[in-house]
Amino acid sequence: MAPLPIGPGPDRPPAPGDADRLIDELALIPEDEGNPDLLDHPWLDTLPPEALALAVRSALGDLSSPRGLGAIRLVVALADPTLLDTLADALAGQPGLPVDRLWHALEALEGTGRIERSPELFALREELVELIDGDDASLEGLIEQIEEEPEDVWIPLQGLAEIEPEVRAEIVAELGTGGAIGPGTVELLRLLCYSSEPGLRRSALESLESAGPVAPDELGEPDHRLAAWLDLGAHHPDPEVASRARRNLGGRTRTERSLPARRSAPRIVSSLVTGLDGRGRGQIALVAEDQGRSRRVAAAFACDVIEGVFAVVGRIAPIDDPEPAEALLSELRSLPDRDAVEGAHALALGLLAGSLLFCGPGTTPALRYWLERTVGPDFRPKPFAGLADVDGDPPPLPPPFEEMAGRARHVLDACPGWLDDSDLTFELAEELLLRWSGALPDPARDAGAYRFLFEHRLVGQLELYRRLLSWMGWLWRADGALELSRSALAMAEQLSDPQHVVPAHPFTSALSTRSLAAAQAMLRRGVDLRDPSARARVDADGWPS
Repeated sequence: MAPLPIGPGPDRPPAPGDADRLIDELALIPEDEGNPDLLDHPWLDTLPPEALALAVRSALGDLSSPRGLGAIRLVVALADPTLLDTLADALAGQPGLPVDRLWHALEALEGTGRIERSPELFALREELVELIDGDDASLEGLIEQIEEEPEDVWIPLQGLAEIEPEVRAEIVAELGTGGAIGPGTVELLRLLCYSSEPGLRRSALESLESAGPVAPDELGEPDHRLAAWLDLGAHHPDPEVASRARRNLGGRTRTERSLPARRSAPRIVSSLVTGLDGRGRGQIALVAEDQGRSRRVAAAFACDVIEGVFAVVGRIAPIDDPEPAEALLSELRSLPDRDAVEGAHALALGLLAGSLLFCGPGTTPALRYWLERTVGPDFRPKPFAGLADVDGDPPPLPPPFEEMAGRARHVLDACPGWLDDSDLTFELAEELLLRWSGALPDPARDAGAYRFLFEHRLVGQLELYRRLLSWMGWLWRADGALELSRSALAMAEQLSDPQHVVPAHPFTSALSTRSLAAAQAMLRRGVDLRDPSARARVDADGWPS
């Protein structure tokens, strides 16, 4: 199905969705091309101004999404004062944006006076300039910031996450080349030694070593380098890094005289675990009291069942101020179409430990900081073996196989976002629409299409769905939805067994039916995800209801 032409032309008048489609097209322009010149674009003269303004306001509600970028570009082109005000308000109200998106938004407001009139936007611009404007800001400025406020080391860690991997590895590699380093820089390097990105971890280790060996009889001030090497030797999950740390210790061991004082471990007071979307992504939030620093720390770990923890958002406040932590939890409670379980600390810790096993180069450098501030330095990656049996009751037996078809439908009904939206699914859905005059997919009648979808797409996704089912099974068990839990855990176990890796397995068949039917419904509405602009819009806004 060819995509519809965008914007009015000689063959048709303006349509209600044209403004949204224009934003989708603008979002597809590579981000490094900046804000293109759209002043002479014919669509801007033919689309109704009120339709353009409505579409822009909607897209500015999520500046981090692809449509957010398209809306920023349209604000620049229209130069409408009201839309510029809307962009300024959206930017001030959406903290934690990626650096490149923050740069685009501030660039759109530059010269309008809105940055100077807003303390929040002015501070954002100053922080951004300090982070990316020149070598001094990247290195000397980074060191100065760390040493002035060692407790705020998470801020440069979050900033490093927004820099290209090669660039941040180069910056970190130079931190130890000037000889002795301060405690803030030592702490930054220690945390970066836990990075899942090999180049960044290597640069941090080499910088820590470049600062000089640990003196065997050093007295006086606490030796932060010694503390760093001791920590890495005792806690690092990579045996090679731990061994390297012990070699740098040169036989030194922990002594009260030479080390900073040890703080008590944080105490978890709240937790929240969300369900997973169809891509296998969910959130684990922890709130902990750090008595040693008199702080209340909240962190939301964005987890992917394939890629591990890929992002962290944190809040730090005085220990008697629960508001920032509660605001973070409220954001997660409001996620649409997601189950959420609160207070099940064992579930949260188990799923978080399991997610750490999957972390790779894309994991944020700030991860270790937030782990230590919420669960302590002894927390390690490990497979999640499930929740302890309540009151000693044995785990429930798996349901009979003849019940699995109905149970698979119930599980998928509880997780409406679990759909395969691949190009192949849309191709087969379109073919079945034409062949059967709009009849819904049927696994018996359309067995050939189901097998083709399984062999060329779904068989490669079964590990994803096995992990989805396992996560949700334990979440439902913690939430008291015992039959849903029983169904999900049984299907997760079956998908790990080669004899069940077939297109006719009840879960695979139900997933195929749901995915093909959803694709047909979208095709009837003129939405085809084989069109990149349509996919960008659905990725930003979700599947239309």
